[in-house]
Amino acid sequence: MLCTFECPKQTTILIPFTAELQTILKQYWERVYSLEGDKFDLERNQKLKQFEVKTLLLCTDWFLISFMTFKIIIIYLVYFSFARVSFVGCEIIIHITHN
Repeated sequence: MLCTFECPKQTTILIPFTAELQTILKQYWERVYSLEGDKFDLERNQKLKQFEVKTLLLCTDWFLISFMTFKIIIIYLVYFSFARVSFVGCEIIIHITHN
């Protein structure tokens, strides 16, 4: 069996298709197949990591907005004397007064 390759100058090169060539081509094919699988896994992992980062950023933004809202509410309550803030060790204690 012969393999034919066409060159740009319209010449044909005949290469004998031996068992050695067949094993080399099989090894190349297995290598390409393995690399494509690895590439797919890496791309999938990259997409998962990007999703995790976006999720963490959204959670962080939500936490910061919630914390800022909480601070504004406490400042409002303290300013209008509806609450009193005291510090005990590392804890912040908020005393809500009833009028």
